[in-house]
Amino acid sequence: MKNLPSHIHTPTGGLGTGLIILAAMCYGFNINLIKQRLSHIPAFTLSSVTVALVGTMAFVFGFLPNLGNYHPSQIQWMPLLSLVTLGVFGTAIAQLFQYRLIKDTSALFASSTTYIIPAVAVFWAIVDGEQFHLVHAVSIVGILGAVVLIRKS
Repeated sequence: MKNLPSHIHTPTGGLGTGLIILAAMCYGFNINLIKQRLSHIPAFTLSSVTVALVGTMAFVFGFLPNLGNYHPSQIQWMPLLSLVTLGVFGTAIAQLFQYRLIKDTSALFASSTTYIIPAVAVFWAIVDGEQFHLVHAVSIVGILGAVVLIRKS
């Protein structure tokens, strides 16, 4: 594992495990909340508002406190553009489809589509020139098989 700079602290032990469990619980709560209380709102509106709120929070809490440390000549624009592109075209469009799926199907089925994320990540890795091994193919088949089983039940 690559050593992180000394100013970056990562949660270890029980805290890290607790954060993973909390994230999974929030995800489940979110899907059920959308299905039960927000299904009347168009998927495009939900996705737009979500990305706008998170983007605003990232700007306020991530950029503004460090405003004096940024100098336009030192900013690496290509990574920043890549991050914005991923946020808009990756996250926002994925959320749009997810919200539409929640509205059109059950919350359980919509949450099961999350298991396809590793397959999409492998696709982008291949596009980026990374190697694809048999273990990746077996994993993707296993994930899709689980989604099929969930859909049938």
